[in-house]
Amino acid sequence: MAYASVGTDPSGATPTPENVFRAGSITKLFTALTVLSLVDDGLVDLDAPLSLYVERVGAYEGVLVRHALEHRSGIPDPADDPDFGFLDVLLKDPSREWAPEEIMAFVPAGALDFKPGSAYAYSNPDYTMLGLLIEEVTGLPYHEALRSRLLDPLELTNTYVAEFEDGPAVFGGYYELGLNQILPLTFDYTSIATASWSSGAIVSNGQDLHTLLSALFAGEIISPDLLTQMTANPEHGFGIYVPGLTSETPIFGHDGRTPGSGTWVVHAPETGMTVFTVSNARHLRVTPATVDVAEAIAVPGVQLVPNN
Repeated sequence: MAYASVGTDPSGATPTPENVFRAGSITKLFTALTVLSLVDDGLVDLDAPLSLYVERVGAYEGVLVRHALEHRSGIPDPADDPDFGFLDVLLKDPSREWAPEEIMAFVPAGALDFKPGSAYAYSNPDYTMLGLLIEEVTGLPYHEALRSRLLDPLELTNTYVAEFEDGPAVFGGYYELGLNQILPLTFDYTSIATASWSSGAIVSNGQDLHTLLSALFAGEIISPDLLTQMTANPEHGFGIYVPGLTSETPIFGHDGRTPGSGTWVVHAPETGMTVFTVSNARHLRVTPATVDVAEAIAVPGVQLVPNN
C-alpha cells in the first residue's frame, strides 16, 4: 500500500491509511450490492416494480428496481433544488434523527421528472428507496442487513453506517462557509447522516474499499451475470461508475460528497489495484493530479483521460 497525506484534522493529526472518513455517495455501492445479493437469492426481481417491495412510502408508477439502481427512475432529488435548500433544512436542527419516510416526503408520491427508464438523472432518493426495499425484504434494519450480507462476511472492520452503529472515530473535517471561511466541522452530524442513510451515511477507509472491490470482481459477492449487468454501462451502472475518468483498461468506482468530506475511489480489475482519495476540507474534484496518482499507483501503464 502506498499513500500520501497533506494537512490535518481539527486536532492537528495527519491522516493515515488506518483513518476512516465519511464516504458520502460511495455508500451507494454498498446498497447496490446488498440489493443484488437479494436478487441472487431470488428475493428480488430487477425488473419488478419497486413498489412491490416498498410499502412504507407512496408508489412511483413505472419505476422498476433496475431503474433505481441505475438512476433512471425519474424520481427527483430535493437536493438539486437550490430554492429548497435541502442542506439548510438539515442543519436547522443538526441533532434531529430523520426517518427515510420523512426524506421521501420531500418528493411527493408519483412525482417524476421523466418516464422511468427513458433518461438518466442522479438521484439520492433512488437509493433511499432501495434502503427501504432492503429493510422490507429482509425484515432487518438497513445497517443490520448490510452487515450480515456484506460487511461481516468480508471482514470490513473499518466500515459502518454512521449514527446507526458504532465504529472507529471519523477523521475530522472542515466545512466551507465562504470563499475565505473554512472552519472545523464541529456540529452534530446526526441530521446529515440519518437523512443520507442508504444513499450516503457509510464511513470507511481505503483498505476496506479495496477489499470490497477486489472481492466484487473476484466473484465473491454476486453472481457473474449480475456483475455483468452491474458494470455494463460505465456511465450509470448499478451503484458503480467511473468518476470523472476514462481508460483503455476497465476501471470502476464511485465518488462521494458530504460536508467535511469529498471522496473518490476507482478500481482496475485487470491489475487488482485501487485508488482511494479523500479531502476533508473541500469537495474533491478530479484533476490532472488525480489522473497522475491513478496512473502511477492504481493502473500502471494505462493512460487515463479526464472526461470532458
